[in-house]
Amino acid sequence: MTILQHPAKRLASTPRPEVELLLACARTRIAPETARRMLALIQNGIDWTALIQEATCHEVIPLLYHSLQATCPEAVPEPVLAQLRTFFQANTRRNLSLTGELLALLDLFAAQGIAAIPYKGPLLAAAVYGNLALRTFRDLDMLVHQHDIPAIKSLLLAQGYCWRPHISHLLQARMSLYVRSSYLYDVCFERRDSTGKRLSLVEMHWDTHPRHIFFPLNPEQLWQHLVPFALAGRLVPTLPPEELLPLLCINGAKDHWIWLKALCDVAELVRANPGIEWEKTRHEARILGREKIFLLGLALARELLEVDLPTHVRQWIATEPVVHFMSQQVCQRLLHAPRQHLAPNQRLGSWRKALFNLRLRDSLQDKVRYCWFAIIQQVDQRITTLMLQRKD
Repeated sequence: MTILQHPAKRLASTPRPEVELLLACARTRIAPETARRMLALIQNGIDWTALIQEATCHEVIPLLYHSLQATCPEAVPEPVLAQLRTFFQANTRRNLSLTGELLALLDLFAAQGIAAIPYKGPLLAAAVYGNLALRTFRDLDMLVHQHDIPAIKSLLLAQGYCWRPHISHLLQARMSLYVRSSYLYDVCFERRDSTGKRLSLVEMHWDTHPRHIFFPLNPEQLWQHLVPFALAGRLVPTLPPEELLPLLCINGAKDHWIWLKALCDVAELVRANPGIEWEKTRHEARILGREKIFLLGLALARELLEVDLPTHVRQWIATEPVVHFMSQQVCQRLLHAPRQHLAPNQRLGSWRKALFNLRLRDSLQDKVRYCWFAIIQQVDQRITTLMLQRKD
């Protein structure tokens, strides 16, 4: 029997059935044709252990369970469905707890006149996936003004959080020096229980991505067009889809699209916003200097997750040969490389990362700027480490 008319079939070779099934399940809504495809794959034989490992590494088990349970639960072995259900329920409880913590932090900051934009995490799950339970997240991300970081640190320490610098051994480092580093763009705080178990991680971003990798970006621009969203009965500020979509594409490209979860974020945002202003979104990507990165994210969402894009958006993608080349490269890696919990073959080497980033630069000037910042980042990291050590 011939299975699937999945877009992934257009690639040079057929992906493993476990990957095909995962791609079919990695969405919030299952079309009838997709449901038939899922059932055919299961009937032809699935290595359930391999499937769960893939879904775990890609952080999409909630979508896998939701899709299987809604579509063909009788075709899934009961022990497998029970295992997925247990994870799904635990993820739901954790997400609800983190959502409550996020709202409490927003109240805390508001009382001190500190502005904060929830970013990813509960906001993305609720606004894009339509259900807090369908996305995994282990931390809370917020965009704040850089000048508020010292006050935020004092507030969170008073609430029992601990500061967790990226340079982990420098626990007494000066915050003013920390936030000026060109390769750091957030500061992390964690909350632990009496046994030392970590309960939550809060990341306060004064920028969305490392400046030496995705430069230039004026983070203050993100504060100009906020829209309200009802989260757990509360209105909270968030980014409009036209600004959020390019940032999600940048987020996936930052990790070289090795995780399906990042691609699901892009796909679900497009599906959840059928009235998205595409010209405005492309303009936002151009302002960031990241049009190729934006188009690559859309190309992958269409290629792997069957996202329906307008004809003119598909034409944008078709006019960028490098986007087509790199989408095929990413697809081959996602579809065919076995996931072994960040095994070496899943990580790109330093030179391949640099080449990946260079190819996605929109201009020669940006390519040169990236090379320059990649060099000085290494120097800056060393200097910052030495200065922080002297401040201890």
